[in-house]
Amino acid sequence: MRSADSERRVAIVCDTVPYPIRSGDNKRLSELIEVLRDQGWFVHLVLTALVDRPSRQLCAARVDAVHFYQPKKLKTRARNLLRRSVRFFDRRTKVFGLEPLEVIAGRLLGRKLAPIVADYWKRYPEGLSGYLDRLMQRHAIGAVIVEYIWLHPAIDELSASAKRILDTNDLQYKRAEDFAARGMKFPLEITREEESRIFKKFDSVIAIQEQEASLIREMCPGLRVLTVGTACSDLRRIPDAPLPGRILYVGGYNGANIDGLDRFLKNCWPEIIRACPRAHLNVCGYVHRAFASGDFPQVTFLGHVADVEAQYAEAELVVNPLWIGTGLKIKTVEAIAAGKPLVTTPTGIEGMPEETAAACVVASAEKDFSAAVLRLLADAALRRDTARAAAAFAATHLTPQNTYRELLEFLER
Repeated sequence: MRSADSERRVAIVCDTVPYPIRSGDNKRLSELIEVLRDQGWFVHLVLTALVDRPSRQLCAARVDAVHFYQPKKLKTRARNLLRRSVRFFDRRTKVFGLEPLEVIAGRLLGRKLAPIVADYWKRYPEGLSGYLDRLMQRHAIGAVIVEYIWLHPAIDELSASAKRILDTNDLQYKRAEDFAARGMKFPLEITREEESRIFKKFDSVIAIQEQEASLIREMCPGLRVLTVGTACSDLRRIPDAPLPGRILYVGGYNGANIDGLDRFLKNCWPEIIRACPRAHLNVCGYVHRAFASGDFPQVTFLGHVADVEAQYAEAELVVNPLWIGTGLKIKTVEAIAAGKPLVTTPTGIEGMPEETAAACVVASAEKDFSAAVLRLLADAALRRDTARAAAAFAATHLTPQNTYRELLEFLER
């Protein structure tokens, strides 16, 4: 049993279950937990989501203490149960090629389920702030990291002595603007002014990349802003065993990924397979739910893959056709950390160090994206050079020590 030194106890409050790792969000969260524990911090994980028994056991095995908060309010519990049921249904019916439950139900009901299931503000469980205050006093926890902005009321009843840190993940007002510009609705309505007021409640906020850190400093002068991305250090240990023509895309079920993959499949993929008949695309992640009714030649939708490292190992190259979105592009970081040739967009490296552009191939338009993929498929030497550049970038910029330095220094003060 690890020591629970009262001066080195930290609570992480979230409604994202970090284990098993199924998306970029919970991959980053699990890495944060691992780094804190490696540095001697006793980590209390406070989960507000409904968690099944296998996930409970995984969480209990990988943190020092785990606490499950379920509000008594029937409406909140019913909504959490609905979210869990949707995900359970989608996992079970993927093998039959059925559409996602929310699409089927929306067609039957004549309205979308997304506002009910995905409105982020409704994810805050009533009574969490009092529960967290009692928990932190009982265990003498000195700092709390809240994941993400929709759980900000969790700190409203904390004693003055505790350090309050908000992990932003994204600038939500910017993300809402990006979605609106494409005629899409982001599931969290917030203005720059509202976001700024929330940030000022905290002693510090975590920006996921430096460009957003600069914006937050403009919004909240004097607020301590920490830049903490992700290292994806586990992917640097995978073997390299590429299969001819294999291309990989990894993405979760969110609007930016759906938009990007849809544009790639419609506007790039036909040209790629016409020019390179051996090309085959594997799509990993819950993004498959948006494409259940489509027919895409030489594309395999694998859904959630527990062993994504094997998929990276087998890929000759990775694509991240991201055209909208804020925050850190975790799938860009993953591909570079794995030392794989990557084709992405300017949005796909936005907010990352300038050197990132030399560690991958950046295409500004869809026709350029197709051409870049075809060049890499045809040129083994170019693939090797791009992979080496990615590995060199990862060795310099994507170490846990470099990535988490600002947060660890803040906690140690």
